[in-house]
Formats: sequence, C-alpha cells, structure tokens
Amino acid sequence: MKALKFISLLTSIVLLAACHDDRDSKPKNVTILSENVKANDLLELNVEYKFSCQSNTEIASYAWTLEIFTQAGEMVPVSDYVSGQTTFDITMPSIDVIAKRDDYARTQSGMLQARVSLKGSFIDGEAFETSYPIELPYIPKNPILRVKSIVDYRETLESDVVIEFSSFQPVTSYIFKLQMDGTPSIEYYTLPGTQNTYSLTNLWMDLSYTFWVKAVNQYGESEYVELHIGGDPNYYTN
Repeated sequence: MKALKFISLLTSIVLLAACHDDRDSKPKNVTILSENVKANDLLELNVEYKFSCQSNTEIASYAWTLEIFTQAGEMVPVSDYVSGQTTFDITMPSIDVIAKRDDYARTQSGMLQARVSLKGSFIDGEAFETSYPIELPYIPKNPILRVKSIVDYRETLESDVVIEFSSFQPVTSYIFKLQMDGTPSIEYYTLPGTQNTYSLTNLWMDLSYTFWVKAVNQYGESEYVELHIGGDPNYYTN
C-alpha cells in the first residue's frame, strides 16, 4: 500500500515537472497590432496610423521605424527609430515629401508598399525583431499631358483638339482649366480619374490657348501642369 502511494506521488511530481518545463519552454512571441486609421482632415493630410505590440513575454526595450520598399526590392527607413515606446504613430505629413518619388515600389492598388518594424529585447536580454506590412496613401504625381489629335474644319476655321493625360494611380478625378490667352474668362472641367482623354471643340487654332490639368485623390492634389495650344496666325492658310 505504501509502495502504491509512493508511486502515485512520484508520478504526480513528474507530471508537474513536465507541465512546468512545457510552460517555461513556450516560444516567446511578439505581435504588432494595427489600430484603425483615423482621417482627421483630408485636406491637410492628417491621416494617422497607430501601432502597438502584444507579447507573451515581458519586453524590456522597444525600437520602432517605418520602412518603404524601393523598386529594387530594398527597404529604406524613412523615419527615425522611436525608442522606449510601446506604441508607434505615423501621420501623412511625415511621408508627404517622399510620396512623389519615383524609386519607391507601389502595390497593385497604387499605394506605397511599406512596413512597420519593431526591434527590441525581452526582459531576459534575448533580442527580437518583427514587422507588419502596410500600404501608405500618397498625393498624386503631376499629370503628363499632350495633344493626341487635331481635326481641322477649314470651312469654319475651327478645330477639335483631343488632349491625352495620365497620372500614377490612385487618382479619383482630374480638374481642368482652359483659357484663351488675353481674355479673363477661364473654363473649368472635372473628369473622373478613370478617364485619360478630353476633347476641346470649336477652337480657333490661329489664336492661343492655355490648358491646365491637375490630379486629385482623397489625400490631396498634384500641381497644375500646363499645355499651350494654337497661336499660329497663319494656321488655316498654310
């Protein structure tokens, strides 16, 4: 009887030790959590991202940074490391300048391909590093525009001109201005971002016009790009 009790007690001790060892050997884990993006004022591009981390082991140090992928597949830090904080914030003004550069990679949706990285160490001194993939919005680049075609009507001395334009997506709309040089009147047009041509009808090509266009999305707008049309006084007599 005593022998059975001893064996039972020994078995319990072994099981407790096994459970203790299993708990101590549980892999350390750090996860980056992304909170809701908050658009404070789209006109001022105060779009804010908030990140925090969750771990099953006590963390002694934190160091966050924002990295953006280049077209060559490299990752470039675009923010200083933020040390000692359990959370990390990104706002649009901080990435506004880099958003128009050509050498950064973009996703299929046209957003900047980026990631938030977190480096640090656990309370026992073991180092860790993890990251969280994100997409960053950006202001549209300045459109590229040109005269695609001109159809002349000699009998009326008028012409129809097709303007072609493009800008890197995402673009929600284009805003146009047209002015006959020397006159105060300016005509405005708004087109959807999916359209890449516009027809100007009944222009007199012996007079000169200035045509402006800019690209717009919910985060801001590009600069106006201008194109000069006509201006040849002998256009219909050549």
